[in-house]
Amino acid sequence: MRKCLRVNLFVNFVIPLCLIVYSGLGIAKNILITDIAKSASNEWQVTYKSKVPIQSLQFAITRDFSRHNRWTIVEQGFELSQLAGKDSVFRRDGTAFTEVTFRLTPTYTHLPKYFAPFSPFSEGSMVFHSARFFACANLCLSNENTWYIRVTVPDRDTILFSGNVVKNQASWYDSNDGTKVFVGQLKPIHNSHFSAVIDPALPSAIVENLSVFLPKAMEVLANQLKANSKHPILFASFGPTDDEEYGRQGGVLPNQIFMHWYGKITPINQYELLWFYAHEAVHVYQDIAAANIAEKDAWIHEGHAEYLASKLLEQFLPESKSYILSRLNQAEAECRKILETTSLDVLAENGEYQALYYCGLQFYQLAEHYSKDKEIGYKLWQHLARDRGIERQIDAKSLLTVLSNYIDDEGLVRIKAELGI
Repeated sequence: MRKCLRVNLFVNFVIPLCLIVYSGLGIAKNILITDIAKSASNEWQVTYKSKVPIQSLQFAITRDFSRHNRWTIVEQGFELSQLAGKDSVFRRDGTAFTEVTFRLTPTYTHLPKYFAPFSPFSEGSMVFHSARFFACANLCLSNENTWYIRVTVPDRDTILFSGNVVKNQASWYDSNDGTKVFVGQLKPIHNSHFSAVIDPALPSAIVENLSVFLPKAMEVLANQLKANSKHPILFASFGPTDDEEYGRQGGVLPNQIFMHWYGKITPINQYELLWFYAHEAVHVYQDIAAANIAEKDAWIHEGHAEYLASKLLEQFLPESKSYILSRLNQAEAECRKILETTSLDVLAENGEYQALYYCGLQFYQLAEHYSKDKEIGYKLWQHLARDRGIERQIDAKSLLTVLSNYIDDEGLVRIKAELGI
């Protein structure tokens, strides 16, 4: 599952806000201080502070009305309302203010088409999503994309963010889709190519499979794609819910892969799980932000991630052959059926990502078939990375141009005809 891969901007030191001067970065003149705090009794709150009086505070991202049920304003006289689709805070008497504090509900909740605000671990640790807290003084303008975050936790806890390990307090400038931040006492597992924080309450089979398969897969991706200069981290968490709902949600942000199980853990196909993690690991190494791939061409990198996931399972788990074959056959059949009545552009426009997964995977299957090269998935991306400075953008045209170096004209014509590209 891809979620808008873009590069985050982090600064690991603090300077007075009154001295902040930037140009061309879309930074508001009055950047709020966002103070997120966990108490010794495991209570969470967030305080927004402005250097000058403001009339209102507006949240940059609003997916539903969950803040109204899960955030409680501490001070009297304030109101949280949703105006023009954005959660906003103001004083009922219309007077200006410089500070407002909320008590938070630090449990898992699902947000429509977005990351969960909190993903608790069974023993009390927590991963939260920083973008949930992005807020602006008065109104969020379209060019605002920098947020000052400060996190304070008890001495017993560690803060883990953007490759940094900090005790007690951390601060940074955040941007784009934010980042996942770990707070707790669990010790990360370190590998030469990635780190992981895995919930001890997860079934031993899941933990063992992740611990054995992922280091091997990440090593291959690091050696073959070489796009990722930072140390990726994996979060695998499990926590109870306040209702009877259960399931799992996962995703990827720059240099982060995560999955949270909530409610209860149902029986799961281990190959399905490892395929998911392999798919997301590929995204980490694709360097999507630099690739500059338009939404209408999402099938290119989603299909590539699906294809390499199949190759990684095939390489390290040969016993998964029948599962891999069923996924490949399903992609071929579904893609051909779907394209009988529509096109890849229309599928992208309608947000039908599962169809794009199918057809993207089918493209790389056809590329392997006509090239007779089982390494084609790696070679195409390596070639695209070399040409990126010339092409400036990866799209269907540039992909086919690169593919023409590996297959003959007849194969190229057949692929274009089957996928309508």
